[in-house]
Amino acid sequence: MLKYCSLFEGYSSDGTGCPYPYCDEDIVVPEGSYSGNYATTTFMQGMGKTVKSIMVDELPRDPNFFSVVYACQLNNGGIETGDGNRFRGRGFIQITGQSNYQTMVQNKWNQVHGSGTKDFMCRSTECDKNLDEIANDLDFSMLISLTFWKAGNTNDLAIEVSKASIKAVTRAVNGKLIGIDNRTLYTNKAYETLKK
Repeated sequence: MLKYCSLFEGYSSDGTGCPYPYCDEDIVVPEGSYSGNYATTTFMQGMGKTVKSIMVDELPRDPNFFSVVYACQLNNGGIETGDGNRFRGRGFIQITGQSNYQTMVQNKWNQVHGSGTKDFMCRSTECDKNLDEIANDLDFSMLISLTFWKAGNTNDLAIEVSKASIKAVTRAVNGKLIGIDNRTLYTNKAYETLKK
């Protein structure tokens, strides 16, 4: 959690790029003092620290926040590249990180729609517009989700509603069985409602 200390007033790093520049090791966010993955404003203020990022209801609203917390991870560049904000979670799938955007958005887009039809990876204003479209355009966000579904041949796995097929679809979409109990419960409820 040391990367959060760069969000405080007075922090200065003596370098850029990766590996991530470490700062004051005395500033540690203890277990249970953060909401999800983000340090809470209340906790930081209790330590007498001023948080640089604009946080509302404990959720970050400042693009610099993402550029800091996702720097040098998932093939993102350092803070100064803005990759953390550029490749933050968007749309229905909430894919995060340059490497995941490459494999789960760009590669699947190319597989379904053809190479060169849309670029999400070029780190330019044009690509940033394409990335923002995932978050800001409901129809396009749905198209990205359906592209992901189609590229994984997920329909072939979803031919019946059973524990085995729900697990197979979950692995295809999420890679792991995280949340499988709830997913099974709600898939079965949806199926019962739709078959009426």
